Amino acid sequence: MTTARFFTSLLTAAGAAAYIHAPLSPPKLQAFETLARELTAQRYPNQEFVGNIPWYPYAIDVGVGTPAQTQSLVLSLAHSDTYVLYHDVCDPNSNPDSTRYLRNCSSGSYDEETSTTFSQDYYHEYSDDFAGIGTYGVMVGESLSIGDTEFSNVSLAVAMKTSLDTGFLGLSIPRKYVDGKAVDRGTSILDQMVSQEVVESPAFSIYAEEGRNSTTGGILFGAVDKSKYDGELRRIQASVARDKFENFEANYLVNVSAAWKRESRNDELSQYVSPDMGETAFYGRGGTFYAAIDLTFLITNVPAYVAYPIYMMGGGFSQWHNIDMWTVDCDGTGDLNGTFSLELGGEGGYRLTANLRDLIVPPEQWHLLRPAKDGSGERIKHCLFGIQSSKSEYFHYDGSGWTSSWVIGSMLLRNTYTVFDSKNMEVSLAPLRKNPSEKGNIVPFGSSGAHAPDSELIGYQECFPDGCEAEEEDEDAGAHIVMQKGLLVGLVLGALWFVSL
Repeated sequence: MTTARFFTSLLTAAGAAAYIHAPLSPPKLQAFETLARELTAQRYPNQEFVGNIPWYPYAIDVGVGTPAQTQSLVLSLAHSDTYVLYHDVCDPNSNPDSTRYLRNCSSGSYDEETSTTFSQDYYHEYSDDFAGIGTYGVMVGESLSIGDTEFSNVSLAVAMKTSLDTGFLGLSIPRKYVDGKAVDRGTSILDQMVSQEVVESPAFSIYAEEGRNSTTGGILFGAVDKSKYDGELRRIQASVARDKFENFEANYLVNVSAAWKRESRNDELSQYVSPDMGETAFYGRGGTFYAAIDLTFLITNVPAYVAYPIYMMGGGFSQWHNIDMWTVDCDGTGDLNGTFSLELGGEGGYRLTANLRDLIVPPEQWHLLRPAKDGSGERIKHCLFGIQSSKSEYFHYDGSGWTSSWVIGSMLLRNTYTVFDSKNMEVSLAPLRKNPSEKGNIVPFGSSGAHAPDSELIGYQECFPDGCEAEEEDEDAGAHIVMQKGLLVGLVLGALWFVSL
């Protein structure tokens, strides 16, 4: 591959690591219109859905080709592939109900005939599932620009058929095996950045500004911005299973070892999930479970024994069995004064806390209208709650059967600065600073394999007998708990089994 070309505004001193910065924006309004229509089709006669749930809340602008054709690509930690929409399937005047594959392409589209850097170096047929919807096309080589940085001959997909009106930027790692068979999923964008010396490490940090309706923030490839968070970054392990059990999608699975709740400001914080928890009275298996940390997916989906005690705290929660979703009375959100906390990374790990009032999808984005139960004829507006316990296809956020259905989503992580390191399979977290400096204090990763800058490992690391030797030589790796292969996979499969009931 050719050497990447850098703009001087992003170059650090000679020999120092570079980085890429891009501001976050919301996806285009029509991006997930298809999902909204499918959800609406499941309604009861007296039930009306209004709006479009922003399942994937963040996008960034990416230039594809020369001259650059700007695309608004949705970020996804559940996928390793990047694709753009092909211009021939776009019609700005199309009725989205008229055909499955003719799109408005409000997020942009790509035409290889107008680009001088298009190549067929990676040409082959392409197919995958995004948001549970099939996407088909071809792989090509093309130049790519993110922020002020351009790099060349990048492998990406051009979607010829998809019912989603957006392209995606995949931030995960390709699976090596599917159903026990070796597959070539290409090279991720992160690894291509490293191979072209755009960044030193296949890691990135991401943050969204505080506020229910906010989509402002940024993503930094290869670096962290210390001006955006308070204190030190705390690192937790994120799935040894990726290397040991090849069929798992390479999302960042972490051990969730405890949960707390508080019904009002005057109440004591009460722990109701712990590592030694046995069978629960109503909700089946309790205790530790594994969930994907994913700031690029809106909703948090957790086992029933974690979610249901929250629903029982009051505030007008309702469950709708036809769509398998929990909602809350939009006009009664002022009664939600409780808080909810999870411990990530095992005992002694990172405590993630949120106010329940901040976990409600705003009604202007999506709401459900239902007649009042008292027969008055009044229609009650129901808002989607950001914590679900669902086996609905809409919460299996990767279409493959290998991804854990439990996920810690962006609403719960909104006030958290988060760093994803695919080389060490670690996630680092810190509280987001309320009034961050506009100047910034960007510190790049020193090398591929370096831990997040100025971070401390907390919780514990689960090791396999043949996989701990390297970590034992790393003084920053922390304490290890040796596990047999079957134990971790059994716990993850246990979560999947629970969802399939």
